[in-house]
Amino acid sequence: MRWGIAGMDETSLRALLGSAVGDEPPIEPLGRKSLRQGIQLRRRARLRQAAAAAAVIAAVATIPAVTAVLANRSARNPSPHAIQTGLAVSVSRIGALTDPGSTGVNAAAFSPSGKMLATADQNGSAYLWDVASHSRLAALTDPSSDGVHSVAFSSNGKMLATADHNDSTYVWNVAGRDLTATLGGPNSGQVDAAAYSPHGKMLATADMDGSTYLWGPGGSIIATLPDPGASNVYGVAFSPNGQTLATADIDGSTYLWNTATDGRIATLAGPSALGVYGVAFSPNGKILATADQDGNTYLWDVASRRRIATLTDPGSNPTVSSVAFSPDGKILATADLNGGSYLWDVATGHRIATLSGPSPDSNVEMSSVAFSPNGKILATANQDGVTYLWSIATGRSRR
Repeated sequence: MRWGIAGMDETSLRALLGSAVGDEPPIEPLGRKSLRQGIQLRRRARLRQAAAAAAVIAAVATIPAVTAVLANRSARNPSPHAIQTGLAVSVSRIGALTDPGSTGVNAAAFSPSGKMLATADQNGSAYLWDVASHSRLAALTDPSSDGVHSVAFSSNGKMLATADHNDSTYVWNVAGRDLTATLGGPNSGQVDAAAYSPHGKMLATADMDGSTYLWGPGGSIIATLPDPGASNVYGVAFSPNGQTLATADIDGSTYLWNTATDGRIATLAGPSALGVYGVAFSPNGKILATADQDGNTYLWDVASRRRIATLTDPGSNPTVSSVAFSPDGKILATADLNGGSYLWDVATGHRIATLSGPSPDSNVEMSSVAFSPNGKILATANQDGVTYLWSIATGRSRR
């Protein structure tokens, strides 16, 4: 586990995170304390802060040992467990949704109401599930499908987009379960990801031809965003206000685009130059998380374009396949190809929970993580054909 901060002290980082995760009030003299007493209080606070900073510096040298201890603890205890830090979390598995005839679940997405979950299967179908009863509601089978790679609900929950390996994206009417549109890019390339804009008027699709396409309500291409790197775009995500689109590229870079002008406004290059598999904006839009093939999840300050944190996956095959913020922005969930999913305290960068399926030793690849709109449920999609539902409850650290 590694928490790297590039050019930011604790005050700057907490200022960035404050509106998303909350902050502590400044220390003030109480009641009618004298000026001297007030100065003493502040002096004590500064001493405490200095001591804490020294402890952090000393702890850096022990990070490899701590990582090994945590990894061994995870191996001995496959059930979800909390690692005590500033944010305490309680995790329990509450359901398992098995796709019929599955050859692997590639993605999962909650409807805006949180009542329905969609799963994308390699067998060519997307399945709709009732979250409360865990019952399967419908199967939406893509025509001539080579496997569904991604699913995305529109902002009003009425439409579902399924991105397919057969070079097309299909749009379905959720209520009627009928296919309403087939979107095919101008070049031949499987579609790896899809995302609706927050206002629901635009759909972005990530194509293996190296471009991201923006589609209007009528099913026509309104913009083509060509990534300047390699030929594979793996992930797309709109900022909460819909003004920025992030695209994840196999060349190790994440590109930011202005959705009004279709212009590229920034390049966020990870240190490894390996592929980026997923991207997610924090709910306040200030932080972008990128899932990297090098086993790290990077947090970026969107405004300054600076990399502010590195969260290192503890798995032995640590390619990070998916990232998702909780609705309140306090927790980041990550999935890896080692079969693990981890919860991280965004404010501290500490790993606070490890989630494992019933057979953790099988190392089944975990493809996707998704929070419900109320943040109380996390869905993890596995290549064993099962999507697990987890109850997530947070509280204060039990120190």
